[in-house]
Amino acid sequence: MTGVQTCALPIFDAVLFEIDEGSVQKIKAKIWVQPETGEVYRYQIRVSVPLAVEFDTQVRFDDTPNGVRLGVIRETEFASKIPFKKAKGHLLENLSNWVLRPQ
Repeated sequence: MTGVQTCALPIFDAVLFEIDEGSVQKIKAKIWVQPETGEVYRYQIRVSVPLAVEFDTQVRFDDTPNGVRLGVIRETEFASKIPFKKAKGHLLENLSNWVLRPQ
């Protein structure tokens, strides 16, 4: 897999938190945070399970007109790693149908 590259990043410094866990099943997570406010503006998760599946998904966050920071774009690439079973795909979702819960 090539990884997801199309989410545009805001132009400012960021703090990147990254974990890389697992021996056979690989899990890698990255979180980009604005250092001054601590607001998350992007995260990415990569999972690879031998002989099963591999996927890479990321979500970009932005402020809504109501001042709430929500995921606005989710992009996922996936591929089957099952022997003799070929399958892969790419999903690009605009997460624009958020409804605020009454308080």
